Order: sequence, then C-alpha cells, then structure tokens
Amino acid sequence: MGAAGALGLWALGGAGAAAWGWAGLPGARGALGELPPGEAAALRAACAGAGPTAAPFRRAASCRFGPAGRAPAPPLRPAERGWLLFGAVVLVLPRIVATFSLLALHTLVCVLCGWGLLGRWGPSTVAPASGSLASLLILWACGMRLAVERRGDAREPAAVVVSNHTSYLDIFVLTHLYFPGFVSKAAVADVPLIGTSAKAMGSVFVERTADTKRAGAGQKHGQGSVLQERIREVDGLMRADPAGPHKPVAVFAEGTTSNGEYVLPFKRGAFLAGVPVRPLVVIYEGGQVAAAWESMSALRHIFLLFSSFSRCTIRVIELPVIQPTSEERADPALFAERVRQAVAAAWDFKFSPSTLKEKREYEKVMKGEMRAIKQRRKARDGRGGKAGKAA
Repeated sequence: MGAAGALGLWALGGAGAAAWGWAGLPGARGALGELPPGEAAALRAACAGAGPTAAPFRRAASCRFGPAGRAPAPPLRPAERGWLLFGAVVLVLPRIVATFSLLALHTLVCVLCGWGLLGRWGPSTVAPASGSLASLLILWACGMRLAVERRGDAREPAAVVVSNHTSYLDIFVLTHLYFPGFVSKAAVADVPLIGTSAKAMGSVFVERTADTKRAGAGQKHGQGSVLQERIREVDGLMRADPAGPHKPVAVFAEGTTSNGEYVLPFKRGAFLAGVPVRPLVVIYEGGQVAAAWESMSALRHIFLLFSSFSRCTIRVIELPVIQPTSEERADPALFAERVRQAVAAAWDFKFSPSTLKEKREYEKVMKGEMRAIKQRRKARDGRGGKAGKAA
C-alpha cells in the first residue's frame, strides 16, 4: 500500500469515528471518557461540595469537559463528540510525533553543545535558539497561539522571572521567551528528553525532603541557600555585562498549578536573594479544553487537547522589573506579596489562600468519588447479571 492509500485509510478512519460520534452510537461517550448523566451529576456534586478552599483547583468555567474532564454540563452534543473522535484519529498521532520529534532534535542540540561540538557559541547561542524555536513550534502543534505584551523595558536585567502557574504548557512559554534555568522537582532531571534540556538550561533540581551538598548546574539540591546562590550569581553576571547572553532563573512561586482564575500565595524562595524580579503573567483564552489540568490525569488532558480542533490564545504580559526595598530585603515575604499583587492586578485574577495542601485534599475528594462511581457501577452490573441468570 502506497502513501496515498495509507492517507486514504487514515481519512476514512477519521470519517468513521466522526460518524460514530455524530450518530450517538453505543460506546461513543465512553470512548471519550464522558460519564453518563447520573454519574456526571454525582461527580459535579462532589466537586461543588469540596468547599471554598478547592475553588482554585476546580476545572475552569471555560472548560467544556467539567470536573476531571469527564462530567460536561450540559452533556456533549453529538456534533462535539463527532469532532473530538475525528480529531482523535487525524490529529493526535501527528501532534505527538511533532512534539517528540522537536524535543528529540532540541535534546540532540543540547547534547552536542555539552560535548563542545558546536563551539563556544553552542551553549550561549545555539542551544537557547533551538529551545526557543522548538517550544514555539510545540505550542503551535498543540493548537496554541502566543501573544506577548511587554509593559516594561525588556533590556532591564532581572535575574529572576516569577510567573503564575496554570499548566505544563507554561514551561514551553517561558522557554520560548527566556530559555531560563527552572527550579524543578528532582525527578524532572531523570525524565527523557526534558531532563537533558533542563540540565542544559542550568536548572536547579530541588529535593523536597532534604538538602544535599552537591553544587553546580543540573545537580539536585534543597531549596535553601543553593537557589539564593544561583540567583545572586546570575544577578552579578547580568549587572557586570547587561548585554551578555545570561539567562534568568524562572520560578513558579505558587509552588503548584491552579485553574488559571486565581493567584495562590507566593512562596519566599525566589525572593530570598533580595534581587530585582521580573513578574510574568500567563493567561489562556479560548479553546474547548482549558489548559489547566486540575483533577484529571496528564494523559487524559493531553488526549483531549490533541484531539481538539479549537485554537487557544496564550496571552503573556511581561511586567516591569520590581526592585526590592530595604524592608523587603529584610523580610522576603513582603517582597513576595508585592510581586503577587502586581501579577494579580495585571489581569482579572482572584486571590486565594489555598496551597498545595488544599489541592491534594481536593484531589483526594475527587478520586474518592470516582472510586465510589466505579463501585456503584460494579454493584449495579452485578445485580443485573444475577437477574439475567434468574430469568
């Protein structure tokens, strides 16, 4: 079979999947993970009953798929199911191939730079350019359009970029703009492709439980003095050579993701060094699937995102650099709160005192309700089987 025949079968498969969804044939709802109306209502009730502290972690109101991405209200229309099933056949595989190919190519560039095969310009110029372009193309492949608004002087040096955190896509946004060193969990260092790139960016991998004494870029550390030293080192380089190829450290100061409608309390880690900070605001507008992946698995979120034909605009607002006062250097919590206020004021964000602790409690409620739904379904199927045998 030639390429034309394969493409024909591929298109035919997509058309068949679309017809399956449009016709509302049995199994179409289950193929997308959509719960039946009664179970979906129970899941939405559990979500609403989790209390006000769970508000930043519920699915955004703009998301069509509801809690856990499985309880849309109202239920998906046949046309919506048809388009999603069509996209699942014709879009998901090309988007996965494109994403991993771009990550693999960028990883290869980083490896060659690490071996010194691209000369002295490799780490400072080639790798950042490769990472920036690859990130932009990955966002485009995911159906994202980037719109950047700069309200400050982009040439003003800032060793730290502090951003709100909504989605794993935020990482590609910041990589495209700055190619920064991220502050990441230690486990990220061992993730294929992503870990190699993160090391090339000079990221700091923090241990959640204990500090280590290992130093140097790409090593695993605690969140204390090592991060401060890295930030102060970058700040010194930027001040000595403002036009140099020095990359900032990027910190998601909330310490976790939210649904994009709230700003959570900022942790102090990015502000302990007492150096200027560049606040960044990332907003996701439009799209059938909200970029936040609260209360659903990453695989399910990627599947829905890659299956959708709808486009999303990522609006990025780069705020002016904020200089800490003497009082804020003495008390980093004051500096963190001022930057948080600036981020919230730049967009229509709501404040929430919730943290990772409340997020885990909410996820526990949602997982518990999903287990209860499965148990009720199993009991119902069991009763149905016994009634059939009796008949």
